[in-house]
Amino acid sequence: MDRVLSIATLPNLVAEVVRDFIEQPNSSSPYALFSLGRQIATVRLTSQNGHETSRVLQQVALDATNTGRALALTGGIALVLKELKQSDYMKWQSICDRLAAQPGTFGYADREMLQVWAELIGTVSVPHVSALVDEAVASGNESGARVLEALARTSYADARLVATSMHALAVSVLNAAELRHSNVDEKSTSVVLHTAEALAQRFLIDDAYVGVAQSDLWSLWLLVADSLACVHSGTLGIGGRAGTPSFRSTCSFLVGFAMRPSPAAGLLDASVRQLFAVLQPCLRFLGASSGLAQRATVGNARECTVLFYLDLLEHVVSRLQPHLVKSVVIPLAARYAEALNNMPEWYESAHALILAILESATTANREMCSVTMELVPWYTQVLLDQFPSDGISADLLQIALTAAIQSLANGHSSRLATALAWDCTKRLLKRVDDFQGTNAVHNARRRELLAVVAEQLASLPPELLPALMQEIDLRVDADSDWALKKHIVDTVQQVVLDKADLSRKPALSAWAWQLRARVNRFIESKL
Repeated sequence: MDRVLSIATLPNLVAEVVRDFIEQPNSSSPYALFSLGRQIATVRLTSQNGHETSRVLQQVALDATNTGRALALTGGIALVLKELKQSDYMKWQSICDRLAAQPGTFGYADREMLQVWAELIGTVSVPHVSALVDEAVASGNESGARVLEALARTSYADARLVATSMHALAVSVLNAAELRHSNVDEKSTSVVLHTAEALAQRFLIDDAYVGVAQSDLWSLWLLVADSLACVHSGTLGIGGRAGTPSFRSTCSFLVGFAMRPSPAAGLLDASVRQLFAVLQPCLRFLGASSGLAQRATVGNARECTVLFYLDLLEHVVSRLQPHLVKSVVIPLAARYAEALNNMPEWYESAHALILAILESATTANREMCSVTMELVPWYTQVLLDQFPSDGISADLLQIALTAAIQSLANGHSSRLATALAWDCTKRLLKRVDDFQGTNAVHNARRRELLAVVAEQLASLPPELLPALMQEIDLRVDADSDWALKKHIVDTVQQVVLDKADLSRKPALSAWAWQLRARVNRFIESKL
């Protein structure tokens, strides 16, 4: 190659040497020819005899029998001339397009030819995108991944082919992992993750979606999401629970697209329905005896797919139609929220999804309020049954139960909602009473539960506050442990000062100081 560049004033000799390089496959690799083209364009075509050298090299390229290698060289020349804004650029680009359209140009599945294509996409027209995509996917290497990323950033039609092939690769990786009962192949996982990131950024975040039908964009959203789900086992193996940087950024793109201020009506719901009914039917496995979904046992890789959707739905559930949440999302969460089953990540994600559903119930979303009215009694019982030994800590119980009761108070003004809120509180009080006696462990559990009861002073509907204050009075007065009494009074006053809204502060403050006075008198009597 130095020999080519050392021939300073003889364009015909340059052409002869270049022809030898093109026609003799063993003389140099395709990517070396690409680099040579860049060097020639930089050193020779911008020199005194540049136009003549350019003319003879163009003829050499057009006469070449090995069109793939000729394309590698001319592509390098075209890219440099484009960067330098030379007038010959358009001529070289047209030659590249003619070479790319020749039969046999795509007969290269080697790594270095794919490297060349990764550089040329966006400058050279790709006449057989599907063939190039197939070769890139089959390679399973970094060069193939770069080709897919480059194609993903071009037109929607090319990106759609890339997305379909990426999804097929992800599904095959998932199926293979299930059959082998082993982790997903890291190389294939990396190809899927980087391609998905390029697709999502280009068409879901950047301005490339302008002019593309909303239904097409959501179809792309679905393919990207399910591809991430299929390789989630490999993602966990590579990047842990937080995932890799590509995984995290792609997830943020998916959520950002779904949560846009004015999403197309019904398209997110249609995508979720397709996930449950077609792409991942394991999401709908139901237990025949209990009426609730039971945990799938189809392999660790498929369980990781479910984990991905638990996490994704947590962030987009507020945009789903209530009937869809009720029919498919809640059964999915219930499958993993009812028991820890040595699956802490799934358990935590299921509870996070349920909390997201509860938070979405507001006066502006009446239909979702109806869904939560059916959800809250069941969820309250699940929380209380699993406290304290089956995965529900005191902190989680406080957060979840408060959110459940708050959803009834915020989103409803009916008598039924008020009755349900009080029913949940009564269940909590009953659980408090289950821990009686002088046992130190029971006393600790009773103290934790009474603190949860005190939190409800800020969440229950105002008309229920007198009844709750009376229940707290009864239990504080009946308890003989002065330390527990003091702890509950401290918690009550903190809730009243920091969490109760202004409308309920006057009544609660007066009652809390009376309770404090009684407890102080009790403590003084014991000194």
